[in-house]
Amino acid sequence: MTDLGLMDHFTSVTSATLPGANLHTWRDKVPAVAASSPYLMHQILAVAAFHLACVGPLGSPSAQAHTQQQQRQEKLSLALQHQHHAIRGVQAEISHVTPANCDALFAASSLLFIGAFAASGPTLHSPLRQLEVDDILEVFTLIRGVSSVLASARENVRHGLLKDFMKCNPYLGGNELLTLLQDNISRIQGGLDQHDVSSEVKSIIGEAVLGFRNSIERASSITPELNVAVSWPMILRDNFMALLVVREPASLVVLAHYCTVIHAAGSQFWFMREWGRHLIAAILRSLPPNWHDEIQWPVSYVKPGLASQNEHLAMASDG
Repeated sequence: MTDLGLMDHFTSVTSATLPGANLHTWRDKVPAVAASSPYLMHQILAVAAFHLACVGPLGSPSAQAHTQQQQRQEKLSLALQHQHHAIRGVQAEISHVTPANCDALFAASSLLFIGAFAASGPTLHSPLRQLEVDDILEVFTLIRGVSSVLASARENVRHGLLKDFMKCNPYLGGNELLTLLQDNISRIQGGLDQHDVSSEVKSIIGEAVLGFRNSIERASSITPELNVAVSWPMILRDNFMALLVVREPASLVVLAHYCTVIHAAGSQFWFMREWGRHLIAAILRSLPPNWHDEIQWPVSYVKPGLASQNEHLAMASDG
């Protein structure tokens, strides 16, 4: 597909599926900024290609399915190429955020969040490929890398062409999942006492849980689960990431609770579709059996067949 075709798809279809700003901003203003920003243009085209790959029809006849899978892989490859160029462009300017480039950097960084989840998402890859914990670590690394851009550009963006990105209503509570999540993450520390966990690891876990709670409290009222899914990785520290790399059980317990928000966000946004279910399956493969009780609630939430919604509520209230 040509770049013109990808841009047409972005403005006519993909722009209406994106969070964070209104349709006018995504469809008209962001492409206008991209006209003078090659890296933003690349990321727009990347997201359009990811979207085309995700929403492409699936056929039942084997020959047709094979052709469609091949087309999907071609779009995925194209998306990854554009995203690679976009990342290089952002990296070249990330240390020099100015009023002149802040809109482009902010929009590109926002689209990179979407591209990061789409690139490794289970819907774009062969059913034979299992999602692994390393896949979410790659997403977290990219999110943490561009979070500084968002922070640096935020004030200039607030008064510029893309100011609609700054218009969000604060989360005032009432979201059932986030209420349950708040209750359950507060119990993680107590669960560690049942296992041989060092004081250093307990401290790291406590810090990650506190960041989780803060992310929930700062979420917007429009897409609170998505906000938590993106904002929590931004504030993760290197020591917690290091625990995830070695599959330290307590860190996987925290990550399992995170699966609930990406599972909920995946029901609304194509780029997170199936992430929660596949990631928690990867966690179950890595987590020692004697730790499985610590993730009973997130497993039951992400895999509703294991427990009814009433059981979710009962587990939350019983403690």
